[in-house]
Amino acid sequence: MWKKWIVCSAFLWIALFVFAGCKCEDGAHEYVAEVKTAASCTEEGVRKYKCSICGDSYTEPIEKLEHDYVESVQDPTCTEEGVRTFTCSLCGDVYTEPIGKLEHDYVESVKDPTCTKEGVKTFTCSLCGDTYTETISMIDHKYKESVRKQPTCTEDGVRAFVCSLCGDTNTESIASTGHDWIAATCTKPRTCSRCGKTEGSALQHTFENGRCVACGVSAPTYTLNDAVNRGYIDVDVVMSSIKDGRINARNRTQDYLYVTIPAGSYFVANSTSNQNMLVTSTKSFSLEPGASTTEYVPTACMNIHRDIPNERAGYTVGYTNDATLQNLVKLFEQNNTSYYVRQAAVWIVTDDATYADTGTLSVNGRKAISQADYNEAQRLVSQARGY
Repeated sequence: MWKKWIVCSAFLWIALFVFAGCKCEDGAHEYVAEVKTAASCTEEGVRKYKCSICGDSYTEPIEKLEHDYVESVQDPTCTEEGVRTFTCSLCGDVYTEPIGKLEHDYVESVKDPTCTKEGVKTFTCSLCGDTYTETISMIDHKYKESVRKQPTCTEDGVRAFVCSLCGDTNTESIASTGHDWIAATCTKPRTCSRCGKTEGSALQHTFENGRCVACGVSAPTYTLNDAVNRGYIDVDVVMSSIKDGRINARNRTQDYLYVTIPAGSYFVANSTSNQNMLVTSTKSFSLEPGASTTEYVPTACMNIHRDIPNERAGYTVGYTNDATLQNLVKLFEQNNTSYYVRQAAVWIVTDDATYADTGTLSVNGRKAISQADYNEAQRLVSQARGY
């Protein structure tokens, strides 16, 4: 009877559970975590989660801890390596690392050399006593010169030397000096500055690059603009690119002329559609009477949006009075500035050009003026405006 009651009760509870349903059947378990086994640096731990409503549970591992190494050091010396030992304070795990031997700490002592004996440099380690030596070469004699007989243009002299350290002596012959010729001029033959002897005859004036190579007298010198305006030379300016110009010049006079094209000169295009060109570096040339010459002059374009010069474009010679441009070309020569920096700087002054504007100048389809060129050009323009 008792057993039947128990069985009936069990069936009753099962029926109630089936009809009533689990309280967490919607999945809303309320788990409470509990560490069952703590982790160490050698083994994982275990954490248990149990639902406080229905008693469902599961576990998950807890990662092992990092070793907590404590370092101890056996210091090295200059003869033996040291050891650095690492011991885990949690589990006792140990590993070691070698520490390289120290450098010897050599202290130097010196026995100085003389001009008759070598010296010795001794090095002794202050840590272990190791020692080695180096030989110091003998020093040179310190001879004091005593001239007994001065040489002349034609006779030898004698010089004596005495070492101030050891007293050693020697003598040597002083060769005769020979004549010290002062070059002849256009009015005097060459002359010895020591004995006054003369030789040969006076020279004639010979002009080269505007000066007589014999006496230094200057030939008549003019700027290109001045020489053209005075009618002394005929000039044909040809611009085949924005980088340089070609000048064909003919001396119309019977005098030797020395012509300078100063930086800051410019070539004015006969057509307003072509670019005017600024001379960026001074150029000079010589012209004998009635002679002609062709000279190439470094230039930069003064009009960024005009046409590039060609062989057919005509030009006249001028000189800019713009103070900024005049200061700028001086800075070009002082700084040995590259062509692309010069061109960018001129456009900044004449056309207020931005970096994007300078893209009109290209080489093989690529922009020729870099950002660095433009930045340097801006710096030079700022300096030129601040003069």
